[in-house]
Amino acid sequence: MTRNTALCAACVVCANLLAEPAKTPQVRLEDPRQVQIMWQTANAWELGGISISKAGEPGSGCEVWMEHMPELNYYRGYDHWVFLTGLEGGSSYEYYLLGKDADGNVCRIVDTVYSFEYPDYARSVNITGGPFLTNPDTDGISIVWRTDIAAGAAVDIRKAGEEESKRIIRGDSGIFSAHNTQHVVHVSGLEQGTVYEYRPVIFDSRKGEFNPAGNWETFTTLSTEKADFRTLFIADTHGDRTKLGEMLRKHNAKDCDFVIYGGDMLWSAMHAPDAENLWDEFLNTSV
Repeated sequence: MTRNTALCAACVVCANLLAEPAKTPQVRLEDPRQVQIMWQTANAWELGGISISKAGEPGSGCEVWMEHMPELNYYRGYDHWVFLTGLEGGSSYEYYLLGKDADGNVCRIVDTVYSFEYPDYARSVNITGGPFLTNPDTDGISIVWRTDIAAGAAVDIRKAGEEESKRIIRGDSGIFSAHNTQHVVHVSGLEQGTVYEYRPVIFDSRKGEFNPAGNWETFTTLSTEKADFRTLFIADTHGDRTKLGEMLRKHNAKDCDFVIYGGDMLWSAMHAPDAENLWDEFLNTSV
């Protein structure tokens, strides 16, 4: 229905402004071999297309047109989509929406330039925050981390000392998403008071691969049989990561059953929009 069209060397467009798009374009980057751009127009067009070039290089692009079968009843001239291939990794692209009428006249349908970033698919996905554990229970726990590139998430888990592990894929909504940088995987069905080993797993949608990330770490599920606990209470550090780190080390936070943060742990993340965020200021130090 739509041909994957590589970028060519020249581009000619008409500057007549005839119609606003009914819905702004959506750029889909699921497949590392191609990019799909979809949009709707307020007026019906015989054919929809785009004029695209690398950002800052107006002569580097071309026109790319949708190919459709007129007999298909779901195509009414309002819905348009094109596939792009041959893009350069790590580059920015700009494009205009085009329309072609029944006489073959080409017009730019809106005087707006849209843009998107095409990822560098040679670059690996890296963990930039975490992993850390939350929601501890007798039979489960949540594992959280952050990546520098949008990806999918899973967790490998096994009882300490065992070789065989189980892979838990994130799917809290019933649909596996491969387009997040903040990752939460909840593990359930565990045994209470038991030591487990885990490691984050990154699903790189650009390559279609699950890649274990980091070393095996351990945690112990809570137990209803335990009566005595050692806790550490910290409050009012106001984003001072140095002080927070010193307090966690000085009072042996690793030997505590849990740490309680009593509030006012942040400063920059609350009061300066361009300052270091929640992860850099608080979570990474705690982990």
